[in-house]
Amino acid sequence: MKRFYASIAAAALLTAGIAGCGGSSSDSGVLNVGLTDAPGEFEAVYVTIDKVMVHRSDESNESNSTWLTVADVNGTYDLLKLRDGNVSMIGVANIPATKYTQMRLVLQYDSNDSTVHPYGNYVVIGGTPSELTVPSMEIKESHNFIMAPDGNMTMTIDFDANKSIHSTGSDKWMLKPVLHIDTK
Repeated sequence: MKRFYASIAAAALLTAGIAGCGGSSSDSGVLNVGLTDAPGEFEAVYVTIDKVMVHRSDESNESNSTWLTVADVNGTYDLLKLRDGNVSMIGVANIPATKYTQMRLVLQYDSNDSTVHPYGNYVVIGGTPSELTVPSMEIKESHNFIMAPDGNMTMTIDFDANKSIHSTGSDKWMLKPVLHIDTK
């Protein structure tokens, strides 16, 4: 757990140093996006992430509400390597200082490297990869946070593999993601 917070703190300090170089106030802040996982029962759990988006809320003018891409990822991750405080920083974005109400994690059907990964999303059990059926490639989660002007926050997406993967019988598996999101 200490390594987890140390990773987050290091990323925040690095980004704060980079963001602080301008010396002037702005109407935006920096959002660091990290990915981690709770313990699970599998040898490996791979997901291929296309992008991460947040929903900007404008309560005074709904037409200004919009989705912003905060991480163009296009990467395949073994969630089980992201346990015990290990976090993979998957993006950094400068976003407008305002209120945000949702996060969207967009998965890909295919792997970004089929020579290494036979499927975009799969589990390994007994040394054998099994494709995960994913009902929706867009996972939306309600998540409120406010980015302050010149702010620097880290959003950590904790993908709970053990609660997210379900057997459908005959060695078939389904991914119904259970996420926990923390923004500090």
